[in-house]
Amino acid sequence: MDGTINLGETVIPGVPEVLATLRGRGARLLFLTNNSSQTATHFRERFERMGIEAYDEEIVTSSTATAAYLAENGLRTAFTVGEDGLRANLRLGGIEVVESAPAAAVVVGICRHDWNYELLRQACSLIRAGARFVATNEDATFPGDGGEIFPAAGAMVAAVRAGSGVEPVVVGKPSPMMLQMGLARFGIAPEDTVMIGDRIDTDIDCGLNAGATSILVTTGVDQTAPPGIAAIHSLRELL
Repeated sequence: MDGTINLGETVIPGVPEVLATLRGRGARLLFLTNNSSQTATHFRERFERMGIEAYDEEIVTSSTATAAYLAENGLRTAFTVGEDGLRANLRLGGIEVVESAPAAAVVVGICRHDWNYELLRQACSLIRAGARFVATNEDATFPGDGGEIFPAAGAMVAAVRAGSGVEPVVVGKPSPMMLQMGLARFGIAPEDTVMIGDRIDTDIDCGLNAGATSILVTTGVDQTAPPGIAAIHSLRELL
């Protein structure tokens, strides 16, 4: 989403028209975001303000995918380093959010408001005691309005990794889990899918890891595609 559909609260020019045209031609749309801080409903409502038609079932966030991962692995309690949207998505997925031990998992996402040393200490202590270290994603940065680059969840994940000495399970892109989950909802095969994104190390690699075609759009973070990867300067080029 960020860098491909929008920059902060600003829609990238031409995107609503392109998506409407693709939908009119019968293409199924799926929106993936490593942003763990909000629910699918929040993103749908944001899209509506931007003039983009979208539905909750078309939106997969790294926190909804994380909830599914925890449930599938029997990890029913989680201590969080993150924001309200992460905790809401975990609860919607049947995961109990706890504020102290015991915890089956420590889930780390972007944490812009409550980040402090005590939170870091608790997370590291729980992991050393045996809790599964799960990262919603490892994006180091994300693009905002006006082109400014902000620290993202990867900065928090790096701190917890350093403090605990444990490598996390990473659910978000470039892991294929989010894309596979979304495609399964609609019964679409990866080979019939095109993954479009603005980051090579997350979006493009996610598509490739899932077996889909990947196309870089240079409206966000990365401006040059590696050999063998197609690049476009605007989603309008899809038409």
